[in-house]
Order: sequence, then structure tokens, then C-alpha cells
Amino acid sequence: MGDIHGTFNRVQCQTDGLLDWISKVRIKKKSLTRHRRRNLRVEAILTCALMEAEALLRKKQQQRFKRWQHLKTEVCKADYSNVCSATSKDNVPNQWDEKTREDINSLDRFMCLLGEVKTPIQ
Repeated sequence: MGDIHGTFNRVQCQTDGLLDWISKVRIKKKSLTRHRRRNLRVEAILTCALMEAEALLRKKQQQRFKRWQHLKTEVCKADYSNVCSATSKDNVPNQWDEKTREDINSLDRFMCLLGEVKTPIQ
């Protein structure tokens, strides 16, 4: 379990660092475009580096999203198999006593009656 958390923290730090770097490059690029004598070579280099960094960030975010989706499906499969194995046993105690079932049924009937009543809203 520690390995998973270590991997997540390492990837999180990489993407955080990449986000910081991208924001700094954007600020630098905006400051360069405001000058009267613009250096187009520097702007081109910054633009290229910015595009590559944004593509890398998107790729890492997509990989993280895919890992998260895979993890969720694995957890759901494990939970579903545990639920199925627990309900298949014959010694599962009855969750509701008779009075509680009657109360729930009467509440259900009352809600159905409320659903049948239709009054115009004025």
C-alpha cells in the first residue's frame, strides 16, 4: 500500500512542478510580448516549450485518470464479490423486525397516496 501512495505522491509532485513551470513560462511570455523591441526567437522558443509542457501535462493527467478509473473498477469488483459472498450465506440475520417492516410499508403506502393527490398550483 505504501508503494501506491509513494507513486501517487511522486506523480502528483511531478504534475504540480509542471503546472508551476507552465505558469511561470506563460508569465515570462506575456512580459516579453509587452516590450517594444520584441525578441521573436525567444518568444518562439518559449511557445514551443510551453506547447510541449502542456502536452506532457495532458498526457500525465490522462494517465492518472485512467489509473483512477481502473482502481475504481477493481474496488467495485472486490466490493461486489464480498457482498455476493455475504448474501449467499444462509446464516445472514434478518435486518428488519416485524414492526419496522410494518412501519416502512405504511410509510410507502402513504407516499403512494400523496403521489396520487394532484392539486393545481396557483
